[in-house]
Amino acid sequence: MSAVSAAVRGIVLLFTLLCLALAAALFGVAGGWDPSVTLARWVALGAGHPWLAGGLGGLLVFLGGLVAWLVLPRPGGPRATAVTETEWGEVAVSLDAVQDLVVRTARGVPGVKDVGARITPKESGVEVRLALTVLPDQPIPELGEAVQRQVESQVKGLLGVHVTAVRVAIQQVVRDGPRTE
Repeated sequence: MSAVSAAVRGIVLLFTLLCLALAAALFGVAGGWDPSVTLARWVALGAGHPWLAGGLGGLLVFLGGLVAWLVLPRPGGPRATAVTETEWGEVAVSLDAVQDLVVRTARGVPGVKDVGARITPKESGVEVRLALTVLPDQPIPELGEAVQRQVESQVKGLLGVHVTAVRVAIQQVVRDGPRTE
């Protein structure tokens, strides 16, 4: 787990705990608890330590804003790579569409059983990273090169997207079906 995702998980956990504490207090009020004495103590503590109260308020505003930023959708639609500019505007292809074509193409190469793909937009096109599961008795260098050629050809030919690199990693060699002897 990266440091960023650990930090995000920590922030979401802290926000969740604060929400649970508020919910417990509200259930207590619904059950007859009078929070005025406890609340008066907290207000007096805040009045005696304004930096503490301001810091806690700022932390809560920051956490609320951060959680909202994490869960709200980003504007701009799907990630896309520019293909060409026409007289009517830009033609773009979603990276998901590129990935779908790459997976379908690589699976069509004889000897490839399964494919994992990651598409990274680059300045002049896309970079393709493939993790392949292949069948046994396949010459790996030739298989990898065939996949690279097919992927580059299909992405450029059908989508018009320049492929800067096709990196192939063989993750696993598996049998096609149950072994019978």
